[in-house]
Order: sequence, then structure tokens, then C-alpha cells
Amino acid sequence: MMAPSLQNREPDAVKQNTNVFIEMVITTQEADRQAAAGLGVAKRTLDDGTEEKVLWIPNGLAVSKPELCYWLEQEHKTRTTV
Repeated sequence: MMAPSLQNREPDAVKQNTNVFIEMVITTQEADRQAAAGLGVAKRTLDDGTEEKVLWIPNGLAVSKPELCYWLEQEHKTRTTV
């Protein structure tokens, strides 16, 4: 089974211990760029055993929902035009 396209993926809320992170699927190139900037890049394993790289939005990010949605939209636009 083929993994879904990155463009069709929605951010997920992921709970680890008592923390909740916003997790976004990203490309390997984007993972390298974000890791170099010091952000939390991880891997997750899908049900079919394939792995994909994900970015964890910084823990403790305190913004309003409209601000977060705007930021996500801008990040998506930037990544899809590169």
C-alpha cells in the first residue's frame, strides 16, 4: 500500500506522556532543514510498516487558533512552491 501524498495530509495531534504535539508530515529535505534549525523532527511508522518524517511544532507554543492556522497555511504555501 502506498503512503498518502504529503499534500493530502492534515496535521495531527499526538500525545506523548502528558504533552500534546502538533505533528506534520514533511519531506526528507524539509526534515533536514528543520533539524538544522533545532526543531523536533521525528519519524513515525505507519500501519503498513513504512516510515515518514514528521515535524513536531514546538512544545508550549502559545498562539490563538487563527494565528496557528495562518502560520500553517504560510508554511504549506512556502513548501509547495519550492
